[in-house]
Amino acid sequence: MIAGPQGGYHVLVGLTFTGIRPPVTIEWTVTTRGTASATEIISARAQYDERSGLTEDGGVWTSRTQLLVFRDSAHVGQFLGRPVTLRTSVSARDSVLAATGEIDLVLSPSFH
Repeated sequence: MIAGPQGGYHVLVGLTFTGIRPPVTIEWTVTTRGTASATEIISARAQYDERSGLTEDGGVWTSRTQLLVFRDSAHVGQFLGRPVTLRTSVSARDSVLAATGEIDLVLSPSFH
């Protein structure tokens, strides 16, 4: 988790995928876990192609690094040290879902 210059907080992410060619839509969602109901704390969706940050090497596509912004920076402290789930999906222009992924992690501050 990275503190932004205007007081907000961000999570730094990147993604690799194979099997489809750009343009693609990449969706990122971070939700809390370990409670009766999950709370969505970050959500982002964007279209990518070679001009907007995708690079290809041997059939493997890599997105540029992206900063995901918390929906409510005023309450970020309540998520520190708590388990969350990062979900991603990549879909092609024809709406065929090509890849999904899910990672469980714990948010901690970065002082770089």
